[in-house]
Parts: sequence; C-alpha cells; structure tokens
Amino acid sequence: MNTLNVMFSAIMKDTILISKYQSSVYNLIKNLLKSLRATKNNPLQLLPEEKLILNFISRLHKTFTNIELYYSYIEFLFGLLKFSIDDINSDGTIRAIASIIGDLIIKCSIPESIVKDTLKKLFKKFEEMVELRFNNAVCKVMMENAKDVQPLWFEICEYFISISTFLIDPKATTDPEFNQLKWKCIMEFVKNVLVIRETSLYYLERPLMEQVVKKSQEFDIKLITFIYKVLLRNSKGVSDNILKELVALIDCGCTAINISRFNFSSYGNPENTLAKLSLDTLLDLCNSKANCEPDFKALKEKISNITTLTLVNRCKEMFHSYKADEKRSGRVPLPR
Repeated sequence: MNTLNVMFSAIMKDTILISKYQSSVYNLIKNLLKSLRATKNNPLQLLPEEKLILNFISRLHKTFTNIELYYSYIEFLFGLLKFSIDDINSDGTIRAIASIIGDLIIKCSIPESIVKDTLKKLFKKFEEMVELRFNNAVCKVMMENAKDVQPLWFEICEYFISISTFLIDPKATTDPEFNQLKWKCIMEFVKNVLVIRETSLYYLERPLMEQVVKKSQEFDIKLITFIYKVLLRNSKGVSDNILKELVALIDCGCTAINISRFNFSSYGNPENTLAKLSLDTLLDLCNSKANCEPDFKALKEKISNITTLTLVNRCKEMFHSYKADEKRSGRVPLPR
C-alpha cells in the first residue's frame, strides 16, 4: 500500500513522467488489477489496494498536458470494460471504471471533442456488456455475483441513462454536429437492447432464463421511463423522424414477451407489466391538453399528433389478436 501511494504520488506530481511513460503506466495498472483480482473471494468487493489504484485512475487526467494523452486515457479505460468467464472477479472493477467514465463526462473533466469522438465506442461497449445476459456461462456468473445488487449488465444500463441524461441537456453543448451525434448514439443503444428477443433466451438454461427475463422486464421499464421522462422532454429541435422513433420504441414495449407462456414460478402476474406501462405512456402522450410547462406545450402537441396514429394502430392490433384468441378458444372443449 505504501509503495503504491509513493509511486502514484510521484506520477501525479511529474507531468513529464506520465507524458513519456503513459503506456508503461497503463500496463502496470492493468497487471496490478489482474493480480489483485486473483486473490479475491468476493467479485464485488474492492480490496484496499484496488480502491487506491482506481482512485489514482480517476485523477490521472489532471496531469495531462496535451489532447493525445486524453485519447490514450479513454482507450485505456475502455479496455477495462471487459467481462470474461476467465476473469469473473472483474465485476466490481468494471462497475468502478464505468462510474469513473460517467463522472468524467458529467463533470466535464475531459474535453468535449474527446467525448464527441469516443461516445459511439463507449455506448457500443455498454451494449456489448448488456448483451452478455444472453451468454449462458457469462450471465450465470454475473447473476451469482449479484445476489444483493443488480447484475452488472443492468448497472451498465443505469450508467448509460446517467450519461445520456446529461448529454441531451440543451446546456451541455452548443455544437450542432455533436447534438446530432449524441442523439444518434443514444437511439442506437436503446433500439438494440430494448425488449428482449425470445430467440435470444433459447441459449439460456431454464432457471437462468427465468432470472434474466425478470430482470430484463425491470431493465426495459427503466428504458421506457427514460424515453418518456427524459428523451421526449428534451427533444426540442430534433427531427420528426427521431420523435417517431422514440414513440415507436415505447410502442415496442406493448409487444413484450408474454412471460406466462414460460410458466415461470413465483412471479405473480407480471406479463402485462411492461406492456401496460408502454400502453399507459402512449395514452398519456396522446393527451396534448395535459398540464405541462409553457415551453413544452408546442412540443407536447407535436408528440401527441405522432403518438395518436401509433396508439390507434396498436389498439387495432390488440383487438384483432383478441378476436383471433376468442376464435381459437371456442374450438377447444372445456375440461370435464
């Protein structure tokens, strides 16, 4: 511990040192973290030495004297966002690194140009982490690690929401090109991970499938709420196509997997939870006369016009499905 303290203090004081030996410092940190993880019993618990190293990582950007150092730093952080079945104790480290990246962006600790150039890659990294819920071996470890907390892939979604909420604030940037880019990156992430595909579940063992579906319902509800309360409310100035895509994503929640088909145990009656929230949200968005702030009124009316047609089509589909179900049930004899 003392040796690490002395070494990190020396690096923080000497800006030339980090500039000249940045690659060596990063390799040293990676090797230190890996060796420490090998001694852990609890993947989520950070050892005192790990906390010291992570604290050093979070402050390292303060020594940078040129833009290239920032780029190397971000690449180094992205490289630590990797969960492997061969390194299951990395769970807690990955959560800490995601938190550091979020703080760097939200507290404007790195230049906007760096965020602009690396945002797509960051959200792609997050997406890869979320998709691990469909990898049977990896997801099994993740769920076992997270007995009293949310699994890693779920927490990554929360970091995505925090970062995105900051970025779409109109005060965050005045760069129109960056505004366009961040909306594109946010939309890609949400479209790719929202509402699990039934075919993806077939790679999972039965007990694990139940856990993943339950957590994924919570996950999707978070994203639908994020679209409704954050993205749509901050969509002033975005194209009509983006507004339509946002409404379509909420509508997508209405077609969520009917959990009752899987006969999952001890889950109450959740099959309509996500679908009900999505339908209620569409209904609310259609109400253009609802009380809202004056500066949101014009946008609310535009969203209402877009949503009304979507809701009508959704209701039509629901009635057709109900009618088809009624016909099928009429052909099945009642049990004796």
